Amino acid sequence: DWQATEKLGFRANGGLEERHYQGVNLDRLGFVFGLAADWKAGEKTTVGLSAQRGQKPSNSNGNTINEETSVNLTVRHRLVDQWSLSFDSGYSFAHYTATQVGPVATGAIRNDEYYYLKPGVAYRVMERAQASVFYQYRRNNSNLANNGNDFYNNQLGVELSYRF
Repeated sequence: DWQATEKLGFRANGGLEERHYQGVNLDRLGFVFGLAADWKAGEKTTVGLSAQRGQKPSNSNGNTINEETSVNLTVRHRLVDQWSLSFDSGYSFAHYTATQVGPVATGAIRNDEYYYLKPGVAYRVMERAQASVFYQYRRNNSNLANNGNDFYNNQLGVELSYRF
């Protein structure tokens, strides 16, 4: 963490991750990181930008690993009293790789490009409690055969949160 100025802060982490898969010779060494910047653009407005890269098992595909790199942007603006507006958006590129040898794993090998846009409005009920309404558009483009993992959807939602 580094607080560069009163209005600008940075966070970073990174390293190498080594993964071993039992029974096969597919060990992987990968670079993982997280970068973030928070900017207080004005008395009522904050902007956050983050990027990360990581590896994780893909439980839905079985015997694959997901190497994902993503970028996210968040803008928050406090209106009057307890009301605020927000806008979140993000993009990620995921590369799925087999962790076993043979035809069982070949169907899960793919690349996905995913993005979302999420505007919302929130009301702070108490000092630590908030209720918000949001709209979210999501889209995933995949190179899986027959567009097997492509989708888009529109969501309207309500969030209730309490911070400790």
